[in-house]
Amino acid sequence: MPTIHVYLPDHIHSELKRLAAKRGMRVSELVRLFILEGLEAMKAEEGVEAEPARRVAEGEDGERVEARVARRQGRVDEAVLEKLMEIQVMLEKMRQSFEDRLVDLESQLFEMQEEVRKLKAKVHRLEDAYEDIVNPVHVEHVAAHR
Repeated sequence: MPTIHVYLPDHIHSELKRLAAKRGMRVSELVRLFILEGLEAMKAEEGVEAEPARRVAEGEDGERVEARVARRQGRVDEAVLEKLMEIQVMLEKMRQSFEDRLVDLESQLFEMQEEVRKLKAKVHRLEDAYEDIVNPVHVEHVAAHR
C-alpha cells in the first residue's frame, strides 16, 4: 500500500493524538479517516455542482438531481448510524460484562472480609488459650487476693 509522510506542527500532532485516543484509534487511522471523509465530501461537492448542469441539460430536472444527492448522503448517514448502533451494542455488552464482574468481585471481597473476621476471632481465642497456658491462674491464688 502506498504511504505518505506528513510533517505537522507539534500542536496539531498533539490534537490528533488526543482525538485518536478518545476514539480508540491510532493517529494514522484517524488521519486516514479524515482523508477518506474529505475525499467523499469533495466527490459529493463535485457531484452536486457538476452533475446537475449536465443532467439538467440532458432533460433531468434539478429536483431529481438534488433528491439523488440527498439519497446518497442518506446512505452515508445510514451507514454511519448503523456503525454507531453496532458500537453502542458492543459498549452495552462491555458495560454489562463489567457490571457482572464487579458484582462477582464485590461478592468475593465480602467473602474474604468475612473470612478475615473469622480468622481474627480465631487468633484472639488462640492468643487467650496461649496466655492461659503460659500464665495459668490458680483458683486458690485468685481467692487469696480477695
